[in-house]
Amino acid sequence: MVGKMLYLRTDAGAEAAKQAAMQQQQALIEAGAQVVPADPAQKYHGAVAAGYEARRVGKPKWEAEQQIIETVLAQLPAGTVILDAPVGTGRFIPYYASKGFAVRGMDISEEMIVQAVEKVPAELKTAIIDGEQQFMFGIGDVRKSSIGDGAVDVAVNCRITRWLSLDDCRLMFKEMMRIARKMIIMTVRTGGGNARPVHEFNTLAAASARPWTLAEDHRCSEDDYRVLVFRDMA
Repeated sequence: MVGKMLYLRTDAGAEAAKQAAMQQQQALIEAGAQVVPADPAQKYHGAVAAGYEARRVGKPKWEAEQQIIETVLAQLPAGTVILDAPVGTGRFIPYYASKGFAVRGMDISEEMIVQAVEKVPAELKTAIIDGEQQFMFGIGDVRKSSIGDGAVDVAVNCRITRWLSLDDCRLMFKEMMRIARKMIIMTVRTGGGNARPVHEFNTLAAASARPWTLAEDHRCSEDDYRVLVFRDMA
């Protein structure tokens, strides 16, 4: 495995409850019941995690996301520190590597992280940038992590808001504003049942102790699916 497991914050009681819930869910599945997981970490494991990217590559939304996010990142210099959370299977890892970025990949699913780690080019597995490994990965929650204030230059939050309530989306955005120094890139759906109105994030950005502004609003392959780019106003 590349790097070390970072950002892990756990509570013994909460972890025990989570494990019990997962065991109960697995028993229901083995009994033939169909279970919709409340926790994305429970959804993205096993065969679901293993086949996640293969089922999406080439789809219009996936390709549009990839192009937009890579275009936004293209302006950044080598050595830029990126927090990719959730890093998932590491779809952006090859691009980060080609640009010489330092990457901190975080996900709530360890099985997704394992796949992301495998995408790190062999020649970069021990690469060092500014005294730290270029690629490091860890288990963590976008709503509350142990990452330090202003620890990264850019936060990339792709395909996470649909799994969070609107309140949890607000928590995540506040956490990213705390962690990132320069830019936050996030995907949101602005219509339908998983709508996350852009004005909600604008309001939080303007009210932050270190104000941010919505610098770019890209429509993806669907009119109500957007890639938002927030920048620190300092």
